[in-house]
Amino acid sequence: MRKIKLRKNKSKRTSLKNDREYYEIVEDILSNMEFRKTINYKHHYYSSIFDHSLYVSYYSYRITKKLKLDYISTARGALLHDFFLYDDRIDHPEKGKNHWKEHPKTALRNASKHFTLNKIEQDIIINHMWPLTKTIPKSKEAFVVTTVDKNLASKEFFNEAKNVLGNRVSNLLKKYRLKRRNK
Repeated sequence: MRKIKLRKNKSKRTSLKNDREYYEIVEDILSNMEFRKTINYKHHYYSSIFDHSLYVSYYSYRITKKLKLDYISTARGALLHDFFLYDDRIDHPEKGKNHWKEHPKTALRNASKHFTLNKIEQDIIINHMWPLTKTIPKSKEAFVVTTVDKNLASKEFFNEAKNVLGNRVSNLLKKYRLKRRNK
């Protein structure tokens, strides 16, 4: 007799909202009052630093867990990767310097003040801007976070571009289509 494979019910998948293990790993960071201030700062025009970091952390955690890597260090390091308290478009504290080159150093300083970091967490924080910076991640976990960070930052940017430009572009396309029909 043939065995029938049942598909997993997708509704039972663990999500950010109900993943207890994830929250146990990062609860001390999420409850830290200084880190919580990141809620007040915009990031990539679309989300807050807090929201962006939370999603980078959670997706990186899921990937590294599946790959049997150090998912605990990944979740923590990724959550702290953008731990800076300023809006880089308005009030960058280090005038004349590139935010994308400098903010990993700021994030590492801030994270080190409030938490004890291991080597993987430090690697994730300081090297997450590669390849825009010269330093290459040393751990597999940092490569995962770097990739997830770029992916989410791109999505955030294009979502905002779509919101801002959407009406303009759709109006231009409508005009273009009308002109082509009328020829």
